[in-house]
Amino acid sequence: MTGHAHDCSKSERADTPHYTSRFFDYCGNVLEAWGEAGGQQGDPLEMIVFCLTVHHLWGRTLAKHNQDACAVAYADDGYIKAKLAVAVEVLSDIKQVLKGGRWPGPQ
Repeated sequence: MTGHAHDCSKSERADTPHYTSRFFDYCGNVLEAWGEAGGQQGDPLEMIVFCLTVHHLWGRTLAKHNQDACAVAYADDGYIKAKLAVAVEVLSDIKQVLKGGRWPGPQ
């Protein structure tokens, strides 16, 4: 069997938001992986959407700490530079915010 993996961003069923990823195993068999939540892994547009979504969350969280902390983030990897106590507080705050909780501290 020759060919390349076929990757669909949506399933063939129009009534669901699910997606299907098709790929070949080492024996050439076509396998399917179904997704139900979030974006398609490896989709470049999903990376852009994710970064646009979390950028302001990082900014607002760091603004709470004035000049005591700074951070660099790429996709879902973040690095915090601060004294340990401040870094732990920033980490706790960003974790709470990214999980969909309320903003820590004064609004």
